[in-house]
Amino acid sequence: MQLVLIGLNHKLSPVEIREKVAFSRVDISPALSQLKAYPHIEEAVVLSTCNRVEIIVITDNTAGALENVQLFLSRFHQLDPNTLFPYLYHFSNEKAVDHLFRVACGLDSLVFGEAEILGQVKEAFNLALAEETIGLHLFKLKEKTLEVAKKLRSNTDICKGATSVASASVELAHKIFGQLKGEQILVLGTGEMGVQSLKYLSEGGAGHVYVTSRREEKAVQLAKEFHAEVVNYSDWEKSLEKVDIVLCSTSAPRCIVSENVVKQAMSRRHHKPMFIIDISVPRNVEPKVNELDDVYLYNIDDLKVVCESNMKVRQAEWPKCLEIISQGVTQYMNWQKSLSIGPIVQKMQAYFDGILDQEIEQMINKLNMNEEQLTLLKHRIKGKLLHKPMQVLNEAARSGGLQVYLEALNKLFGLEEMESVSHEDESSQTLQKKS
Repeated sequence: MQLVLIGLNHKLSPVEIREKVAFSRVDISPALSQLKAYPHIEEAVVLSTCNRVEIIVITDNTAGALENVQLFLSRFHQLDPNTLFPYLYHFSNEKAVDHLFRVACGLDSLVFGEAEILGQVKEAFNLALAEETIGLHLFKLKEKTLEVAKKLRSNTDICKGATSVASASVELAHKIFGQLKGEQILVLGTGEMGVQSLKYLSEGGAGHVYVTSRREEKAVQLAKEFHAEVVNYSDWEKSLEKVDIVLCSTSAPRCIVSENVVKQAMSRRHHKPMFIIDISVPRNVEPKVNELDDVYLYNIDDLKVVCESNMKVRQAEWPKCLEIISQGVTQYMNWQKSLSIGPIVQKMQAYFDGILDQEIEQMINKLNMNEEQLTLLKHRIKGKLLHKPMQVLNEAARSGGLQVYLEALNKLFGLEEMESVSHEDESSQTLQKKS
């Protein structure tokens, strides 16, 4: 079985493309169901965040799986393949595992070293587990991913001063205004990013902060926690005339801040400059808003400059991180290779059983042993014969070169021929029963 990862991210595709391919939480269940129905897809996980969409599958045919996942993405999102495919990347086996580990550890994030992505990776695997699209291979991959991420965060300073997309957006606001004290700020949305934004605004000494959400109870709760003022969701458009910064982070699948709404607000505030930071994917703010006079719109891709400066602080930890990840990749791939030992051992056991049974049958009258003693003797002989080969196979699975031994054993003992004869015998028995 092969491991394949197909996706797109903030490095290679603009937000205009990513938002078209993003999966909402309610999309995941039908997406996994449809994906699993394609040929060559044995197991599947869908990871969708504001910066990436990646699909991880276990397959018996790498080329077939790659083609089918691409087809699935274009069909599910109703996208022209020529528009989507140029932005897709793919990895297989060791490279796929290495990429996933880097993603989970925050090394491939827009904000280098962010912690939030690990929770998103864990949730993606849990959703697939609930939909029963995960089997032995991806379940083990999930466990190893969490193990590597935990080890990396415990043994390096990758999280020292680490930020998130939300904190980067607040830092951008700092850069624009010099300070946030006295500024009027509206946080639109109370999801994970909205909560983080409120936290960083509070810590940054922001002036008056307003918060609004479809979930009124959540908005009230967060307003108390961060000393903000709740704006009724039905009236949030009116509040635009009194705020200097709007930070948008909702799960809405479309733009909710239109050019017309902002235009009217700017007229009422006599064109006092307004800064809008949209960290949602899909975007919450209509792009045309940026064409209005005295309105400055930033989306998630505009945070790259802020994030790149933060990344330099933690680059010294890069070699340590890569070493931990490399060890994890080797361990997972060795485990996967060890799965192929089982069938060959079963064949060898059957091979030795056949020889021992045949020889014992010829000597049974001379041995003067009962059936229990003969069975014990057979097991002891077989155990001694298999002991050294098992040691060599396990070592080869750990260090590499296992396939050479498997092929040699098949040829030396004719195990593939034995399996073929076994299948013929089963077919013969089946025909006899039918007749």
